[in-house]
Amino acid sequence: MPNSQYNNFNDFLQDIQSLTAFHGDLDLEYRQTDELRYLLENSFETKDKHLTGQIKAPKTTPTVPLKVPENKPKKPVSPVSEKDIDNCRQLISECNSCPHRKPPKFGIGTSNNPFIFIICDRNSSDPSRPMEEAEESLLGKMLQAIKIKPGQIFVTNIVKCNVADSTPKTEQEMTTNCLSHTIQQIRLMQPSLICTMGQLSSQTILNSTNQLMALRGHFHTYMDIPLMATYHPAQLIALPELKKATWYDLQLMQRRLAMGK
Repeated sequence: MPNSQYNNFNDFLQDIQSLTAFHGDLDLEYRQTDELRYLLENSFETKDKHLTGQIKAPKTTPTVPLKVPENKPKKPVSPVSEKDIDNCRQLISECNSCPHRKPPKFGIGTSNNPFIFIICDRNSSDPSRPMEEAEESLLGKMLQAIKIKPGQIFVTNIVKCNVADSTPKTEQEMTTNCLSHTIQQIRLMQPSLICTMGQLSSQTILNSTNQLMALRGHFHTYMDIPLMATYHPAQLIALPELKKATWYDLQLMQRRLAMGK
């Protein structure tokens, strides 16, 4: 247990407990030793010195991801101008590039140097939210597991409008028209990391025809910002077997943020 990460043994155990709880939400299963199970169930009412003296440590030490510092940006950044953000919001709301448009969505979250700028594939039926309720709930659990708070992210869609029964041609037209808005948002907000969720957003931002399974699992660079492509929460709900791969991507993101670059 590295001394630089934990002040006491209980902090270490609480991290393990949070991590295993999240694994349960993602339906990840793995064998727990009797010693680890005992620690998780009995540790928090016992003194650290008693635990370290009485409990036999597991033979294999669980791997605990690095903690993300609360305020450690990848490089010095200037505060975001609220006036510039308001101008960008108005520009998006007044966009008429597509004749079949509906009121465009700017996105939600912090616009002032967010830790993670999330670009999602699909839009939601809610005129003010980028995701459906169940998808947003799962995203919250995913980010909580890597120590990211709701106030440290911004979430938007690669297509800003909802269009019923869109065709591939319509979808391509809209992503092309909306891309300039997303680029402007990134430039203004200066995030530490970008995460594209879904194949459409990943291919569009990276200007790639590769499938998402080939794009995920490693970092790209976009506008000098590290970018991780991964699965959208809607895909994880529909195909739970993708959750293990997504958890791997999340761990990579956490480590990169902890490095401050």
